[in-house]
Amino acid sequence: MGGKTPLDDPPPFFPQPSTSDAAPALLRRQEFRACFPDFADDVTLALHDLYRQVLHASRAHSEAEFEEICQDAGALDALAAAEALALAAEGGPPPEAAARGARVAAKRAEAARLREALREADEAQAALDGQLRARRADAAAAAARFARVGGDLEPLAAAAASVFVD
Repeated sequence: MGGKTPLDDPPPFFPQPSTSDAAPALLRRQEFRACFPDFADDVTLALHDLYRQVLHASRAHSEAEFEEICQDAGALDALAAAEALALAAEGGPPPEAAARGARVAAKRAEAARLREALREADEAQAALDGQLRARRADAAAAAARFARVGGDLEPLAAAAASVFVD
C-alpha cells in the first residue's frame, strides 16, 4: 500500500498549488486541449469554458465567504493592518491590494452612512410614534365628547319623535 494513488498526482488540467499569493493561472485553451487529445475540438472548447466558469465561481465564492467570515469575526481591521505591514515590507502595494483597501474603506464609509441613516430613521419613527399617540388620544377624547352629546340628544330625539308621531 506504499505506492502512489491517483490522487497523489492531480490531472494536468488543474492548476498546481501556488506558493505565492497570486491566483493560479488558468490553462490556455491549447494547453487544455492537450489534456484531452481524443476529444473533439468543440467538446474540449465546451469543457474549457466550463473549467473556467467553475474556477471563477469557486474563487469568487471563496473570497466572498472569507470576507463575510472576517466581517462576522470583526477581523477586517486586523487583516487590513497586517496587509499594510506586509505591503510596507515589500515596498508598496500591488494593484489588487490597493483595490482591496479601497473596497474596505468604501465598505466602512457605507457602513457609517447606513448607521447614520438608521439613527435618523429611528428618530423619525420615534417622532411619528409620538404624533400617532397624540392623535389617538385626540380621537379618543373626541369620541367621548360625541358619545356624551349623543347621549344628551337621545331624549330630545325621543321627544321630537313623540311630537311628530302623535
